[in-house]
Amino acid sequence: MEGPELSLDAVAHNGRVTVCGVADRHIAFPPSFVEMGHTMPTELDAATVRGIEEVFVAGIRAIGIDSGAAKGDIKLTPRGPMAGEIAARLSGGYMSGWTFPLASGVEVTEAALNIAAGLEPGDLTPKWRRTCAERAVISIPGRVERIEGFEEARGLAGVEEVFLRVAPGEEVVFPANNVQKCGNVIAVGDVRSEAAEAARRAISLLRVRLSPLVKSTAQHLARGPGNDAFATIGAGIREKIGSMPRFRGAPSAALGSGEPVLIEPLEGWEDATHADWYGIAFHDAVHLALRAGGGRMGGHPGQSRFMLSGLFWRAMVRGTTQGGIWVLDSLREAARRGATGELLAGP
Repeated sequence: MEGPELSLDAVAHNGRVTVCGVADRHIAFPPSFVEMGHTMPTELDAATVRGIEEVFVAGIRAIGIDSGAAKGDIKLTPRGPMAGEIAARLSGGYMSGWTFPLASGVEVTEAALNIAAGLEPGDLTPKWRRTCAERAVISIPGRVERIEGFEEARGLAGVEEVFLRVAPGEEVVFPANNVQKCGNVIAVGDVRSEAAEAARRAISLLRVRLSPLVKSTAQHLARGPGNDAFATIGAGIREKIGSMPRFRGAPSAALGSGEPVLIEPLEGWEDATHADWYGIAFHDAVHLALRAGGGRMGGHPGQSRFMLSGLFWRAMVRGTTQGGIWVLDSLREAARRGATGELLAGP
């Protein structure tokens, strides 16, 4: 079923079904099913939402959910709304416990518990209309070295909560489903753009920093294209990166002394506004990687100084800020071990 997907929750009681909200789901990485976030309320128009709710309620009645909770995933296809899933439960992914009350003041979990205990569901009337944005934190493969920026992200205006599901020392993979994500950010705003921007800012501060020189990370960054962080980046930029060598010059002892690692500038990188899977623009992601990883733009290719070149830029396209930082960290660790040749030669 082609088309956008919506997530809905409802409660059924005494023959009445009350739909408590409709959220846009942001699905990525086909044919895998990974929800990179959801936003409530949906941005669809009122008439379209009514049609979606009608299909959901008809499905609830058809499968006999007459008392308790109901959850639906409805696809808006070219032939109209179609049910992908309807179940006798509430939504996961922090939706029923966080998104609903933050967006509307409706405590749908409390209503479902009341019905289960033989009570009336309670007041299901929306108390306010705000936008709540949940966004996922994912990782390229590797081993977690440390988590950075948690308190800063959690303290941002508009950010309600940051949940982490990984810890230092754990192995992480590129997600192929919804249980392989690293965490979630929940933000709220008076309008949709405000909530989405607060979530984006939080994710830009929150870093799952991977251990350097781990084979699974190197292999992932060497593959591609396919599930690139900057999947929509232009062919022109890809061609320029493809023509660059992995590095220029010869590495020196300065790599391990705290000096910034020089990066050969990619023509046009500062004007590249293509967004990664978090919505962070390419030029912003590069600045974040340089600042956190200890790199800076170098001079011209004709100079004799050592500079990372295509190795860094390919990692940025493939793994966004996390990939760029990993290359910089790995170069320094390789210098400490006397193994820069192996890293620079590639997997």
